[in-house]
Amino acid sequence: MAFSNMEAALDAPLLRVDDASISASSVSTQKRDASAGAGVFALLIALTVGDIVLGAILFDRFGEIYAQYLNLATAACYCVASTAAVLWRRAPRRAPARLLVVIGVLNGGGNFFQAVGQPHTPGITQSLLSATLSVPLVLSLSLLFLGKRPSRTAAAAAALVVAGAACSAFRSRLFASRALIDAGGEDDGGAGGIVVEWYAVALFAFAQLIFSAERVFEESVFARALEGLDATTMFCWTMWVQFVLYLPLLPSQQLPALGGLTPPQILPVERDGLWCTLGRTAATPAGLDLPGCDLVNTALFFAYVAVDGCCYCYGLYVIKRYGASAMVVAGSVALPLQQVVFCAPFLVGRRYAESLYGADVAALVLVLAGFVGFHRLSPEGALRG
Repeated sequence: MAFSNMEAALDAPLLRVDDASISASSVSTQKRDASAGAGVFALLIALTVGDIVLGAILFDRFGEIYAQYLNLATAACYCVASTAAVLWRRAPRRAPARLLVVIGVLNGGGNFFQAVGQPHTPGITQSLLSATLSVPLVLSLSLLFLGKRPSRTAAAAAALVVAGAACSAFRSRLFASRALIDAGGEDDGGAGGIVVEWYAVALFAFAQLIFSAERVFEESVFARALEGLDATTMFCWTMWVQFVLYLPLLPSQQLPALGGLTPPQILPVERDGLWCTLGRTAATPAGLDLPGCDLVNTALFFAYVAVDGCCYCYGLYVIKRYGASAMVVAGSVALPLQQVVFCAPFLVGRRYAESLYGADVAALVLVLAGFVGFHRLSPEGALRG
């Protein structure tokens, strides 16, 4: 009897709340959620833009000879930082270790295949593949493995995002090549003077498939963990697996696409990469095209590590909270935005500054329209208020 009276007392105030009050409270909650979601995606886009810009400048300054060193060194930094964060927070794993290992293998494998294909894949093709494949691949894999069918509105919005990304990727092809021909030069089809190999393009495209599968698998693992898996923990496991995976792949630097080193040169080049990170130019091994290094390399390295690590870890948080599809659609906005950043000499320096074309503006309009359509207008949108 006493329990019945207490239950009635708890229910009584709810019975006196009219429908209008409930509706107003629901609308207010939805608006707060939409505002919070807008902030989450704005930070993701800003981190992604910074990651792309810093990465392009960093790998250019270190040169192709230190590309594998950079992959190994950045992974080592992430291992140390993420392990410290997990131990400090005492974050639980709450997911089978084998699933987290699979994520690390997918991430490391995608990076490896992309690195092999990159030297002989034209820059315009790289931009086109990475920009236009991620969204449809993630949507398709989410439907196939997670049973998440996108609504018509979401599919149409995703098509706008892909169109905008393609427009941004073709910017130099549409304008710079035309100017070259008008000046009496010969159009190389956007190859940028490199030797194009079909297998390199295929491997670069395959890497995008692996990255898309990784994002969908990460969403699946978060769902299996019933919200108990911390994004920092997943990041930590991924980086440790990636670091261990890179060690046996060091001999791959004997491939022409990855430097064409001889076995005795591999470890000295890794050592010289460390010296370059500290601002010192190496003189050995002899006969190699070693870049000049100074404290700018040091600043760029640690700035990139901070931004890239935060971008990857924060992307995991977005996948956990909103799903892989929402994450890649938001991330696609970064492609035309980073192009705008590269058109600002005071941000990237005159060496890396480019011209602003009408295609850049058109691309930005298209991807923003697609982003708003997907997240604001579609039934599965994260910003519906």
